[in-house]
Amino acid sequence: MQALRQRVAALEQDKHDLEVMLEMATDHADDLSETLQQERDDLETMLEMTTDHADALEADLQSQAEALARRSQFIRETFGRYVSEDVVAQLLDAPEGLELGGSQAQGDHFDVGCAGLYGPRRVPRTAGGHDLAQSLSGGDGGCHSRLPGYDY
Repeated sequence: MQALRQRVAALEQDKHDLEVMLEMATDHADDLSETLQQERDDLETMLEMTTDHADALEADLQSQAEALARRSQFIRETFGRYVSEDVVAQLLDAPEGLELGGSQAQGDHFDVGCAGLYGPRRVPRTAGGHDLAQSLSGGDGGCHSRLPGYDY
């Protein structure tokens, strides 16, 4: 009988230990489930935000592509009247070719062609834009003085 009582006590202790272990495992599983649900919600939010951002980027890229197409068409229509298609293609391939600019050469003067009407004109290198315009427009007896009898 004593052996049976010891056996029953051991079994009751094992049962109690198993119940405690089950409760701990259940609590841990609930915590894990809660954590996984929160992570899932966070990932869904991130996916939605990423999708919205990708949609905005796609719309922006589409707008830029349309603007570039309009610009290319404008360049083709504008320059295509005066130069060959090869030159227009080069301008479109290297858009920096559309920028006005130049480089400074050696010497004290530079020559300005007056659209073939007045002949070349020497202008001091130090002349500013206003001085150049005045010279070309006749402010100093410039290019127009080459056409006798033409009164400005």
